[in-house]
Amino acid sequence: MSKPRIGLSGCSYFLNNGTQRAYLNHDYIYSVEEAGGIPLVLPIIQDVEAIRGMAQSIDGLLLTGGEDINPLYFGENPEPKLGEIHDERDQFELALLKEVRSLNKPIFGICRGLQIMAVALGGSLWQDLGNATENPIKHAQEAGRHVATHTVKFLEGSHLATILGPSTTVNSYHHQAVKEPGPTGIVVATAPDGIIEAVDWTQGGTLCVGVQWHPEGMTKTRPDMLALFEEFVRLSQK
Repeated sequence: MSKPRIGLSGCSYFLNNGTQRAYLNHDYIYSVEEAGGIPLVLPIIQDVEAIRGMAQSIDGLLLTGGEDINPLYFGENPEPKLGEIHDERDQFELALLKEVRSLNKPIFGICRGLQIMAVALGGSLWQDLGNATENPIKHAQEAGRHVATHTVKFLEGSHLATILGPSTTVNSYHHQAVKEPGPTGIVVATAPDGIIEAVDWTQGGTLCVGVQWHPEGMTKTRPDMLALFEEFVRLSQK
């Protein structure tokens, strides 16, 4: 049986000379390969037919982390603490997610990936966590990505709970979060301050789940985090 082809949504930035560079943190690539998949980085493009071709060419989609999401896509105007957005990336990932979802292929979102999934599937975001809870914990850690800094509790019986147990410890690098997951989303993990840490939109047996932390930064030292990728790759197998 051939290894599944996992599409990883790419990032981009501009150099000082105006050149636009496509890139992706290698931890995503390592984690998919280590889990038994073939990682394929998908650059940001706008052509609808080409995006459809991307969706058809992969067996599963990993939506990666990155910039804030344009609040216009979830019906809000920008608040003062909104960070840098990347509108072209938003458009690309929304279109790509729609195509992959229509093909009933597995989707796994990480950090921003979880957030763009929520927006695409009828939900909304906290533009900044300062407005989200009365007793916040620190969600933008200053420790390395392999270091866990807070706990997460899982919904009993959820897919993530079967992999990670009733609770675990995670890293944290975000200032936005899911406010509402949309009509079909089930909140399956929360932080101690109530912030949503994972949502499951799985329907008909096709995985569609996102997490707020960065498991790819922990897979070299945490077998349980690698197990997330192994399950995603397994479910992407034809």
